[in-house]
Amino acid sequence: KAENYASTQVRTFEQSKEDFLSILKSFRLQPAMDKLTGK
Repeated sequence: KAENYASTQVRTFEQSKEDFLSILKSFRLQPAMDKLTGK
């Protein structure tokens, strides 16, 4: 059960990260994020 819970948490985190990046892009902050991340 612990392993299933952990993997679910990881998936949720990854999805949240994707949603967060989508929100940043929607606010047109991507150029600023690219500078911060060095890409």
